[in-house]
Formats: sequence, C-alpha cells, structure tokens
Amino acid sequence: MKREFNLSWSGEVPEHNQLSTGEWWDESHSAPLPQWSVESGIAETLGIKMGDVLSFDVTGQVVKGKVTSLREVNWDSFKVNFFVIGTTSMLSSSPARYISSFYLNPSQRHLMNEMVKHYPSVSVLDVDALMTRVRNIIDKVSYAAEAAFLFTMISAILLMTAMVMSGHHLRQKENALLRTMGSTSGMLNRAQRTEFALIGICAGLIAVVISNLLAWLVSSELLDIGFRFNFPLAFAVVLAGMVLMVITGWGLLKHEQGQTPMDILRQT
Repeated sequence: MKREFNLSWSGEVPEHNQLSTGEWWDESHSAPLPQWSVESGIAETLGIKMGDVLSFDVTGQVVKGKVTSLREVNWDSFKVNFFVIGTTSMLSSSPARYISSFYLNPSQRHLMNEMVKHYPSVSVLDVDALMTRVRNIIDKVSYAAEAAFLFTMISAILLMTAMVMSGHHLRQKENALLRTMGSTSGMLNRAQRTEFALIGICAGLIAVVISNLLAWLVSSELLDIGFRFNFPLAFAVVLAGMVLMVITGWGLLKHEQGQTPMDILRQT
C-alpha cells in the first residue's frame, strides 16, 4: 500500500485501549520478537488478521513484524491513539515525533502563545474550532429530529381538523340522539376529550418513533456516534401531543356546547 501510517511503540497496553484479540508482549526481561498490535477498525478495513506479517518502510529501513493482537480504541477520548503499535526494540531508534493532548481552560489561552514563544520547535494544534464544527453538526441533527416531530404534530392537527369538519353534522346528530336518550353534557364532553386524547397520544408516539429513527440513522450511519433514547423527552412529547390535540379538538367543538338536542335535530 502506498500510504502513510501512524506508528508507535510501547511496552504495555495503552490505558485507554482494550485488547480484543491476542496478547500483549512482555518486555520486562528481554526484547521480544518483532510484533505489531493493530487497531481493530483499520484491521477490518485493510483485511489484516492475526498472524499476518506487516512491513513498513521507515525512512528507507524496512521494519517487519507479526500481528499478535488487535485493540479497541476509544477515539472519542481525544487521547493519543495510533493505528499500529510495535515493540520498543523495533522503533525506538527510528526518528520520531512526540505528541500529547491536553485541555486548556479558555481563560488560560495566553499560555499557549507563551509556550510556543519559549519552545518554537513545538507545534500546537487547537482542536477547539473542530469541536465547534462537530457541535454545529450535532445541533443540526437535533434540529432535524425536532422538525420531524413538529411536522408530525402539524399533520396530526390538520388531519384531526379535517376529520372533525367532515363529520361535523354526523357528530352533532349522534350527540343529540345520545343526549335525548339520557346522556349528559358532561358524559359527552368526557367522551370527546378521551377521543382527542387518544388521537394526541397516537400522534405523539408516531412523532417519537419518526424523530428517533431519524436521529439514530444520522448518528450511527453518518456520524458514527452512539445513539441513546431519551425516555423523559419521549414522554414529554407524547404528553404534549395529547394536550395539544385535546385543546384543538375542544376549540373546534366548543360552539356546540350551548345548543339543545332539539335545535341540533332541527338543523340536521
């Protein structure tokens, strides 16, 4: 392969890595045989398996070793991670750059300029701009999920409005007949509120399902980050849908509350 690779050496497993396959070499007594530990993701991408022999051209010298372990790397930790780690005897004599990561409080940013001034050979990479961009992308994902919820609720309100208006006369006649047969206004009001509440619950559940499917798809397939279902927010969405539908439906039928059964039957 014609590409650059990040190589490093270590006598022990990095604390923020976890071995998924194989064993780490022991350098406590004598120099072990040349061995490599490869990050599992890059190993899967390149088809690297346990026991494979990898050769790297390091400044004109070929460094060769066998793959004896695969590692899981937490890339979200912002710690220094490498695709391939070898034994100390393989690479410690080769030209190298030393790299580290640290958090600097925004109020202490002047220290970075002072450090570069005192150590001009040190290169400093500020990832704050990158993190800001990542946050903006995540915010846009959340806006998309909120838009899916909003469009679902608006569609439900429009559908319920059309349903109430199209069946307006039939609903009036049914209510008049029920009141004639002994049903009270309170009973009919409770039945209507229950109907609208069930419509709101269904609309809220649909909104939760659609918005979470969209959030899961974007987070796992596009951003490659973990998805976590927010139960309190889902409950709040369903509750809001129920309240919204009850208020909307009640407003559409409010004008019918003062009419008597005889007036309604005469009109229909």
